Amino acid sequence: MPENNNKISIRKFFSDCGIHLSNKEESQFRSFYSLIKRYNAPFDLTRLRSFADIIIKHFVDSIYFTNFTEIEPPLLDIGTGPGFPGIPLKIMNPQFHIILAEPRHKRVEFLNMIIDELQLKGIEVYPHLVTDKSFFQVKSVITRALEEINETLDRVSHFLPSEGRVIFMKGPGYKKDLRNISGENRVKFILESEIIYTIPKTGYERSLLIYKNMSESFKKTYRIMLSENETHGIVISSKDNRRFKNFKKMITVKGIKETERLIVSGKKIISDLCSENNIKKFSMIIYDGYWEGDRNFDSIIKNFSSSNDLFILKRSLFNELDQFKTEKPLLITEAPKVPQWDFSLSEGCSLIIPFQDPVNTGAVIRSALGLGIKKIIMLSEASYPFHPKSVRTSGGAVFKSNIVMGPSLKELPEIIKSHRMEIITLDKNGKDIREFKFPETFLLMPGIEGPGLPPQFKINSLAIPMAGSINSYNAAVSAAIAIYEWIRGK
Repeated sequence: MPENNNKISIRKFFSDCGIHLSNKEESQFRSFYSLIKRYNAPFDLTRLRSFADIIIKHFVDSIYFTNFTEIEPPLLDIGTGPGFPGIPLKIMNPQFHIILAEPRHKRVEFLNMIIDELQLKGIEVYPHLVTDKSFFQVKSVITRALEEINETLDRVSHFLPSEGRVIFMKGPGYKKDLRNISGENRVKFILESEIIYTIPKTGYERSLLIYKNMSESFKKTYRIMLSENETHGIVISSKDNRRFKNFKKMITVKGIKETERLIVSGKKIISDLCSENNIKKFSMIIYDGYWEGDRNFDSIIKNFSSSNDLFILKRSLFNELDQFKTEKPLLITEAPKVPQWDFSLSEGCSLIIPFQDPVNTGAVIRSALGLGIKKIIMLSEASYPFHPKSVRTSGGAVFKSNIVMGPSLKELPEIIKSHRMEIITLDKNGKDIREFKFPETFLLMPGIEGPGLPPQFKINSLAIPMAGSINSYNAAVSAAIAIYEWIRGK
């Protein structure tokens, strides 16, 4: 169709669908089309090339669905690409406030160009992916993107208000998406409308799915300065601050032992620790601009704020303490003292840990606690059980376990002999663990990462069968399997 007939054609395509354009609206759509044609190749805007396809499948499609539902602004258009459906909706509804979310740089440039060219007001571009760290004050979300429904619901659930709607513009093959929605999202959202339609005078089949948020969203933002001389907590903005210097000590083993305090990360671990009465909690650390979307966790933060134990740091300073890049609150808690082993054993299995890798230490302590081990003995060569990596890997199990400090590996044989203890070790060349009858009370010691066991400990060792091409298990995994095999045998 010749370009000089565009004015007539655009009006006709819309009127065929019962949509009547004003002169201004028609002019804006003509300018929009011209810019798409001009910048399509360099900006990779759309795979559609013909005039009819762009008008019907982009412009009309972005408007026609409003025959079946109302949109409550402010509106977030996720994955808008070159502006669909957001720009056409704005042209037809200039009173709407619309946010266009698009992470691709060239398309962001194009969107800003369109907004300027069409002189649109009350519309903005969010040049990033929408994630669980994004927050928008909107009442509706819309998307024509190919992403699955469940993934989009995950992206928006933390900021969409109760009874806010998510509108999905899909093709005919959307049923698989419905089957893949998680149990959590089936509770949070209900499928309010499922509408199948065809754009008039075309064979273009479309599906409109509208989900309503049934849960109550929540957001609390913490700032260094709310107003003059007002803040949520104690502000630290300089790396020369005495308290900040002390905080930095708490992320090293030497500093933890010196201060008897450590920094714990992970909201689940922190929540568990804050419900424990036998662990001292001193302070919480967050950063300027941190927002919390969980009311229960926010009540924990408020407790520290009310007792003047909440510290709000400049983001750059917080990042120095946030070793695992969680971007979540950090808890300062006591580093429990590890008592010396009195050479007593718990009934059944007592675990000896020789691991030098704190990740392995944390992993095996977590497994041991879960499998009911009552005593854990750390060899002097082993990593510190309250190393930040051990704490995180253990999921906080280090705080709940009975951990004692034992001798060195060199001293262990004499202690075992003098106290008449039985020790079972793990070695790939040992006896098949499936054929072994465990004693009533014994020590279990897996091999050390890399070198394994010294020769004197291999006399009474057990092997865990392996299939395939591997020649050894991870040391922490081996210990967990052995403990399970002992329990199963009981």
